[in-house]
Amino acid sequence: MDDVWKVLAGNLAAVALIVSIWTHLSYRFYQLPPKLRCAGLGVAMGLAAIASMLLSVRFDVGVIFDLRLAIIESAAVFGGPGPALITAILAACFRLYLGGAGVTPGLTAIAIVFVLGSALWFFAGRKPMSHAPSILSAAVLAGCLSIAVLALLPAADFQRAVDEVGLPIAVLNFATTAAIGFFLAYFRRFTLERDILYAALTQAPDYHYVKDLKHRFVVANLNVARHN
Repeated sequence: MDDVWKVLAGNLAAVALIVSIWTHLSYRFYQLPPKLRCAGLGVAMGLAAIASMLLSVRFDVGVIFDLRLAIIESAAVFGGPGPALITAILAACFRLYLGGAGVTPGLTAIAIVFVLGSALWFFAGRKPMSHAPSILSAAVLAGCLSIAVLALLPAADFQRAVDEVGLPIAVLNFATTAAIGFFLAYFRRFTLERDILYAALTQAPDYHYVKDLKHRFVVANLNVARHN
């Protein structure tokens, strides 16, 4: 049991790293069209799902457990159906590539989580969940789904899976969804403040600028640029 916790904790760390890299890239290329940013989020979450499967818990021959369901749900409720679809397709293709007895239950679980996550996005008003109660609600759903989809396994394996990996799977799926949600919510607030400041600097009719200690312009709006 300790090994399951360790593997899934490492799984979570890998997912967090990939999401962090995406947010930093997204911040640097903020002028990209919204559709490209959504596609980028989907690809990043898809890569996170693939990394999760590469670091999965081997339960039986061809049957693996990982955090891909939490990642797909997070892509849906924090990004929308577009990113979630890209994530689900990448995850499904890689799970099909891995093969084994767990392919059919795995693909079915991916489809179920995609549909439920997308439905939750529309229920939330077609906007990312950004408040703590809604993020935690999505995390609880991820934990519950991670246990519910175990019923897709053959009856002989279901109870054994619940007994051996049920608790760590539920807790780590909850933690993954919560971590992704809070991180993306913080990043969105941060970028919103940047965009507001950028709009004020570029569109204000007054002269706005910042100089360093050597009296060099660091930031200036268009009026200052035209004047100089």
